[in-house]
Amino acid sequence: MAHLLIISSLLLQSVVGLCSLPAPVNVTIDSLNLEHILKWDPGPGTPTEAQYRAEYFHFIKNTWSPVRTCLRVTSPRQCDLTEEFKVISSFYVGQVQAFTELEISNWSVSNVFHPSSDTVLGPPELAVSGCGNCLRLQISPPKGKRMHRFLEFHHRFKYICEVLRLRDGSKFTVQVVASDKDIIIEYLEPGTEYCITAKMQTVFTRHSQTSQPCCAFTSPEPVNTVPVTLGLMSLAILLTALVCGSFFCHGLSSSLKKRLPWVLASMSSSTATPHCVAAEAYSMADVVQDNMKESFSSKSLDPKEEEETVREENEGYGYLVGEANTSTLTTFP
Repeated sequence: MAHLLIISSLLLQSVVGLCSLPAPVNVTIDSLNLEHILKWDPGPGTPTEAQYRAEYFHFIKNTWSPVRTCLRVTSPRQCDLTEEFKVISSFYVGQVQAFTELEISNWSVSNVFHPSSDTVLGPPELAVSGCGNCLRLQISPPKGKRMHRFLEFHHRFKYICEVLRLRDGSKFTVQVVASDKDIIIEYLEPGTEYCITAKMQTVFTRHSQTSQPCCAFTSPEPVNTVPVTLGLMSLAILLTALVCGSFFCHGLSSSLKKRLPWVLASMSSSTATPHCVAAEAYSMADVVQDNMKESFSSKSLDPKEEEETVREENEGYGYLVGEANTSTLTTFP
């Protein structure tokens, strides 16, 4: 009988020796957009050569099933359960065990996980544009290889949009039903910049991420026309000054090109080397005599008329001689 007790105690010690590895800790299931990852940390004192295997429990089937892609995990210490958690409305549990060639650890179990409500929805894709006194929003669900399952399960969901007016920091929240059409937020201040953030909300999902702010003006940003106006005015003044200056120069050149008096014109048309001609003195009597010779040569008179003419000329000659003694006539070539 004593021998049996000794043998049984030795068997128990051997079994305890096989389970001497520390169990993994911090076993959790992280899920983003229905992509589920089982994560854990090694227990204190776990050797570096230790490996890990994972299993999951499906409450509908009521059985533990090994994850075929996570039978000998080394690094990183995680396991993808996306393909195993196919029914997003069901409940699941994951567990992890460490092992070496000679030792194993106890199983460490995660919390109960419900894919539809425990997954975290990422930020939706958002685009904003102005439409006068309103904003036009284009929102679509986040991208993910399993999001089509989520959209099939949640036929109707909402977007919670927070509208922030940058001018004074005032904000308000709008809830809109998701659809393929653009979302219009009306009754806003024209020409004002607003920033919009959005996140998804469903009946079952408790966690969702908010998008980055997307900013836009309700209408085009007012343009400062003062520099343009000043530039146009300066250009107009410059053109006016140029036109007036050209007219002035044209008038001045035209006045300089007027015809000179005949005396100056005759002098300018003379030879390049100007010269002076000495004035010749003529008596008035010589002038009268030359005129009389021309008159007599041009016409013939009767004897009586000739006598009278001679007498008149002699009388005038006596008068002209007196005057001619004090006069000279200067001519220019």
